[in-house]
Amino acid sequence: MKHYNMKRLILIILGVLILAEVVWAVWTLSGRAAGTRASAPKPTAVVLIPDKNSLRVGETVKIDINLSSTRSTSGADLVIIYDPNVLAVKNVGNPVSLGNLYPSYPSNLVSEGEGRVSVSAVTQENAGVIADGHFGSIEFMAKAAGQTQVMVDFAFGQTTDSNIIAVDSGDDILLKVTNASLSVLP
Repeated sequence: MKHYNMKRLILIILGVLILAEVVWAVWTLSGRAAGTRASAPKPTAVVLIPDKNSLRVGETVKIDINLSSTRSTSGADLVIIYDPNVLAVKNVGNPVSLGNLYPSYPSNLVSEGEGRVSVSAVTQENAGVIADGHFGSIEFMAKAAGQTQVMVDFAFGQTTDSNIIAVDSGDDILLKVTNASLSVLP
């Protein structure tokens, strides 16, 4: 009888150990353990961030242009659209105050009548540039009252609008944009 109880105790202990191993394996493989699951890369994005969302006619607003990506890039072409009846670019000769994300910004133009700012940035480095940081900023002056947006011209798959180019493939990797909404008061 004593021998029978000992075997039963050993079987129970082995069962508990096997169950603990199974629970640990499921927990580890499902990524519940800290640091076991690699996070998905964030989508490449352009984010417009105004220093204020409300202003009066005659006042200025600075809009930062930030890029967000984990990928290495060879360059970016950004087209920013605004309503020229409500806003005017303050520095027409140099519409985008350039950031230091890329080493070269060969194009920085405004078409006031169309309400369009175009800026390009490139790098010659084989490794490219991680497109994550401050690309530049645009300062606008409010001309007329109204609700308006400053927008990144973007449609997925288009190459005639805003694009961020991956260094390894040459593909446009821009997936998401965040525009700026403004309220201009009289």
